[in-house]
Amino acid sequence: MHDKRFTSAEVTAAAGCSEAALRQWRNRYNFLGGTVSGDMKVKKFSILDACVVRGVKLLTDCGVTAPIAIEIAHHPMMGVGVLLRSHLEKMENIPALLVVKRGKTTSEVEQFTFALSNPNKLAAQIADSNGIMIVFDLKAINQHVLDFFNVEIE
Repeated sequence: MHDKRFTSAEVTAAAGCSEAALRQWRNRYNFLGGTVSGDMKVKKFSILDACVVRGVKLLTDCGVTAPIAIEIAHHPMMGVGVLLRSHLEKMENIPALLVVKRGKTTSEVEQFTFALSNPNKLAAQIADSNGIMIVFDLKAINQHVLDFFNVEIE
């Protein structure tokens, strides 16, 4: 994978969000936890970090709160970050679409269900969505950032 590092200004420009938003997400919600150093050093981010920031930005644009968007990004098995990495590393047989639907929610905990999909299965998933779901085109999110940085992953 591409190993060049980027500043927060470069990452936020690629992701389409403000530096203030990224700083708030990192400080309040431990977003991209490995990038927080607690000192005055300039933080540098990977191409994957930039793709994950783009995913969180898109979720918040859809009305998902920042803490929930970051939880979706950080999910250990089906999170946006894990799946974006899979596509950046060009792993075979990973569907390009991630479907996120609201699951059973209690008064205290909001839960989501995740499913990898392809265009053939979307109609059935929409019918089973209880009216709302978010579909991520993982390749498009990655490609947006790669195009911004004019980077090709081999």
